Amino acid sequence: MFKLLRYFSITSLLAFIVVAILLGLFYRQTAINDLIELEESKNVALTQAVSNSLWPHFTPFIASASEMNGDDLRTHPETARLRQAVLAQMSGLTVVKIKVYNLEGTTVFSTDAEQIGEDQGANAGFLSARSGQVTSELFYDGTNTFEGSTEGHIVESYLPIRSGDSSEEVEGVIELYSDVTPLFHKIERTQRNIVAGVLLILALLYAFLFFVVKRADGILQRQYAERRQAEEALRESERKNRALLDAIPDLMFRFSREGIYLETIPTKEFESLFPLDDLLGKNVVDVLPYEVAQQQMRYIEKALKTDQAQTYQYELHVDNKTRNYEARSVASVKDEVLTIIRDITELKQVETEREKLIVELQEALGKVKTLSGLLPI
Repeated sequence: MFKLLRYFSITSLLAFIVVAILLGLFYRQTAINDLIELEESKNVALTQAVSNSLWPHFTPFIASASEMNGDDLRTHPETARLRQAVLAQMSGLTVVKIKVYNLEGTTVFSTDAEQIGEDQGANAGFLSARSGQVTSELFYDGTNTFEGSTEGHIVESYLPIRSGDSSEEVEGVIELYSDVTPLFHKIERTQRNIVAGVLLILALLYAFLFFVVKRADGILQRQYAERRQAEEALRESERKNRALLDAIPDLMFRFSREGIYLETIPTKEFESLFPLDDLLGKNVVDVLPYEVAQQQMRYIEKALKTDQAQTYQYELHVDNKTRNYEARSVASVKDEVLTIIRDITELKQVETEREKLIVELQEALGKVKTLSGLLPI
């Protein structure tokens, strides 16, 4: 039997766990995307502020940077001035590092002095910002980024630098690193709370459904047991009916109201004049002589109308032999009749012999009476 309770317990538990995990992952990804979008918008505003306040003063220095190597850039007086100005701009912000590139991809300035002079002309983030697009990415220590590996939860943004509004040409690229570790930890805490809350709700739902399914499973178990008992009783009844049928020496047919052979139930003791398997689906009119067939149709209809057993006799002539039969027809189910055929040929022969013997005895007694009247007493 199908184990409903076990199947429900396993599948629903797995489904609830998967749903909770997927919901937690969905929230995490959505929150991270929102975090990146928020930090990117802040970095865009910060870049615009840097462009408005610092860029005009250092444009000549940025323009001449392509003619200097890394050591020259690091020791240049403008680098120190730019560093002080940038640190002043970053004060109180979540920005932890700033890098400035000229249009050739040279790192003109970086708060990490060792990176000044590096060529990032092939960097995907730089190329995107140089074309006027803002690119951001969240990474953690050991994660590959545009820049390599960086500690902490950092949002890295590449932004184009313009002197005026967004319609002006790009004059350089700025790369900002924003520390979002506190916000990221908050997202993780919220994610855990959401998953825990969902698991609690699903656990309550699971308990309720478990109770319902357990009750249904009990009903199914009882129904299954009752069904098995009914099937066993039916098989027992069929065995008894089969034993009764086997014990009956008579041939049996199921007929429709129209006289169609629906079923034949043969016996070993009954010698049929026709192959029984060939009778199924045929009409008695096509099998029996016309008068016998009409007689049988009348009694079939009468049995169905009166709902009483109808008994009649008929004879068949086959191979110059006469066989006598007695038929008993009873209505079974709707528009069907069960007919039991008994071969009474030998009984008829015995009756005929008995009647013949009676006649002979009567004739002999008559002769005896005649002789006794002639004899003198």
